[in-house]
Amino acid sequence: MKRDLQALTKQVFDLLVIGGGIFGCGIARDAALRGMSVALVEKSDFGGGTTSASSRLIHGGLRYLALGDFALVREALKERQILLHLAPNRITMLPFLVPLYRSDPFSWRLIAPLGVTLYRWLAHENTWALPNRWSPEKILRHEPLLRFDGLLSGWSYLDAQEPFPERLCLDNLLDAVRHGAQVANYAKVTNLLLSGEQVIGAVVQDLLADETFEIRARCVVNAAGAWVDDLVKLAKPKAPSRVRRTKGIHLLVPAFVNHAFTLRAPQDGRIFFVLPWNGFSLIGTTDTDCDEPLDKLTVSDADVDYLVAATRHYFPDAPLDNFLFTFVGVRSLVRVEGKMPSSVSRRHLIVDHAKEGLKGLISVVGGKMTTYRRIAQEVVDMVCQQLGKFAPCVTHHRAFVDDHEELLRRVRHQAQTIGWDEPTIKRLVTIYGQSSEAIVKRARQNASLQLRLDEKLPKSFVAEVIHAVEAEMAVTVDDLMFRRTMLGFDPQVREAAIRVLANLPIGLKPFTLRDR
Repeated sequence: MKRDLQALTKQVFDLLVIGGGIFGCGIARDAALRGMSVALVEKSDFGGGTTSASSRLIHGGLRYLALGDFALVREALKERQILLHLAPNRITMLPFLVPLYRSDPFSWRLIAPLGVTLYRWLAHENTWALPNRWSPEKILRHEPLLRFDGLLSGWSYLDAQEPFPERLCLDNLLDAVRHGAQVANYAKVTNLLLSGEQVIGAVVQDLLADETFEIRARCVVNAAGAWVDDLVKLAKPKAPSRVRRTKGIHLLVPAFVNHAFTLRAPQDGRIFFVLPWNGFSLIGTTDTDCDEPLDKLTVSDADVDYLVAATRHYFPDAPLDNFLFTFVGVRSLVRVEGKMPSSVSRRHLIVDHAKEGLKGLISVVGGKMTTYRRIAQEVVDMVCQQLGKFAPCVTHHRAFVDDHEELLRRVRHQAQTIGWDEPTIKRLVTIYGQSSEAIVKRARQNASLQLRLDEKLPKSFVAEVIHAVEAEMAVTVDDLMFRRTMLGFDPQVREAAIRVLANLPIGLKPFTLRDR
């Protein structure tokens, strides 16, 4: 995957996708697999926006049952099963607990068990194979830091976790490129190209070279997430606003739970999670309307205090005084007035702008990461209809990793010949999937890529860096640490990596700290 913006100017594509989050990358892959010529541009890095600021769950959404959105839950649970098949190296099932207390409102004590039972039934779990209900004593054996006073019971269910959705974006994008797509990060759309009322492409600024060029396409998909309205208004300033932007933050702290927890915030009754993640505990999220500039989002003291107070209500002795990391993102919801942000549906809307005088422009509004593949399928179906190119979707059965155990066996066989240990091997396969073989191949061909340059870093680190720059379009240290190697979230590992990178002649742009 090479960054070549000039190549994007040399043909008229069937489809130009604007936005390199999970929806845009999924759309690019689907279209490329159907035989279309595809271009994709992203103004920052792939997976660097809302995708990277999610709770990292592939889930039906237990709380949506309370909103009566059964169709969304059913669709998301179906997609969860598909994604478990597509990316078995990373997406795995995670046990959840919902603790209930004597002090909880009666309605919550009634609804939560019914919701868990219904959720498990919709997911086709064998609800009799494992008991739904846990006693207080059993919960405390497994989760000693949970508040015992007033604990009545806990209700268990399963959902899935994608620990690194940034890599899921890359899985989609790399497969799209293998099937002919041309892509570029740090390429910002500054205007849409029009021929009368027909959108025929976009004007794009290369943010690295400060050059402007045109990409032409027969159809343009706006998958810009929270920026969807802004993009449409480049061509139609009076176009209606369809996006409701809501902000969510997460806190990363030292590990203190063994299970994932679905909890009710005592302040306002909102649902939030405490999740085991990557050797830490991830707490989130908030859900408030966002009126900040999208490129200058902040983690406010009020949001942090909200999550800390809600978590301490259940875990009084949790290590919440020293955050390892905080991150913030903006959801793109279908605009609905008169509802609290957490009550707005996570369903999606696909907009054909032809009626607004923008033929050939399609926008994606709303949606959940879990249903990205299905949303991409619907979008590409619409593109096919507009272009008169009819080909079936194949993304539901084209796995990113066909056989996880066989891949692990092959990588182990190759990596052990250069002295890489089992934790290094398993980490490579988990994060990189099929690309793990290419990383090992690089190292086997160049002994300098086999060396561990710092005890806190994996033996494969230097090989991963070269692979990220040469094959995955990493441009900045931020790209490398947070969206390629996934090593940036641990402060000690991050510091060691930056020391090593300072002595490697790889030409990465300077590391830019966001609010973490």
